[in-house]
Amino acid sequence: MANTVFTYSIAHGCPKGKRDLAGLLRPYPVRTSRLAPNAPGGQICRLAAARAAILRPRTRCASRETSVYIKEKLDALGYCEVEGVLDTDMATSITADLGPLRSLNGKMVQTIHPRESSQATSKSFSHHFGHEAFPLHTDTAFWPQPARYIIFQMSRASPTCSVVLPAHQTMRLFKSFQARNPVFTRKTTSGACYSLPWHGDNLNCVLFDPCLMRPVNNAAAQLAKALEDAFDQAIPIEWTGSKALIVDNWRSLHGRGPAHGSDRTLTRFYRG
Repeated sequence: MANTVFTYSIAHGCPKGKRDLAGLLRPYPVRTSRLAPNAPGGQICRLAAARAAILRPRTRCASRETSVYIKEKLDALGYCEVEGVLDTDMATSITADLGPLRSLNGKMVQTIHPRESSQATSKSFSHHFGHEAFPLHTDTAFWPQPARYIIFQMSRASPTCSVVLPAHQTMRLFKSFQARNPVFTRKTTSGACYSLPWHGDNLNCVLFDPCLMRPVNNAAAQLAKALEDAFDQAIPIEWTGSKALIVDNWRSLHGRGPAHGSDRTLTRFYRG
């Protein structure tokens, strides 16, 4: 059950096993070709209204059950996959309970494509790694406190996977270094500073970004090496189309496998 992916089915209404969320939430088509050629317009309207009445309670059920499922998975694993998410609007809807939207560089939603290093902006992972794999990291590590959740959505299938190091593995690794006080320099919105790779004494929020953080002491260098090695333990997330991935950005780390070409369109937004 730990690595199951949640989906919905219009045929069943409420979640039970693998189903298709898109089939439940998208508008039910009215196929006028099934009606007699001389069917009055009123009959078409009544048919559409009847279908809408049947669908309406199931939609409410889907929203409630989806929210519960997402929160349970985030608590247990630090990430959650949801199939059948057709677009960013649907991804925004099913994650509404995770907190307010957070903007990045003035945009609520970012569109991400693989880029060669020479074509990428200087502060991006693509600039540092190009089409190679992206190491495990925290998004928005340059904020005073990173965004709590990252939501990715992809409508078309792609052979380039994302990877996630689950919360229990991430937290265990950071806690093993807690007593050693690993110190990094970290670039932030207000300039560079010395920083531990977490917020709070109880590691309520861990953070690591190899593009923004440089080890100062030996403990930090060893932690950075351990995080580099942990990439091989991360869970691959296959993008099969119409799918969302929600990551707890305080308790898990994520990355990307090597990019297979540039035909990969991923949308991303932050909550909390």
